[in-house]
Amino acid sequence: MPGAIAHAVVLPSIADFYARHPHIELAVGVSSRTVDLVSDGVDCSIQLGNLPNSGLIARRLGDIERVTCASPVYLKQRGVPRTPDDLSRHVGIKCAASSNGYRMGFDFHAAGKLAKVKLDGFLQIDDEYGCLLLRVLKALAVAA
Repeated sequence: MPGAIAHAVVLPSIADFYARHPHIELAVGVSSRTVDLVSDGVDCSIQLGNLPNSGLIARRLGDIERVTCASPVYLKQRGVPRTPDDLSRHVGIKCAASSNGYRMGFDFHAAGKLAKVKLDGFLQIDDEYGCLLLRVLKALAVAA
């Protein structure tokens, strides 16, 4: 499973899982690469986003809410966006899947419509947890 999901969702729940299922042994793999379940001998995999049509059985586990934010200093320098279209003059840290290079954009729901926005950025990273950490560090550095 991706590191962000492992660290934020699954690993904090392991004690509760063990309390309910003490006879199950788990081997957890944390990686941003897409796993080949058959050749890698994996029984179950957690993936983010849409899956390719592979013939495997998939079940949606939930949604992840993301928050788009910026420090007050950054907003003072670049201006406060009022609509998704306003983001075209802003920069961000881009996340990409290491397995297929898919770049995650920013999806906004406004006035009942979906607006997909791709920000310019000086950095692209293929690790979700690293992306989150860098966004936090960037916000702190810009605020300093």
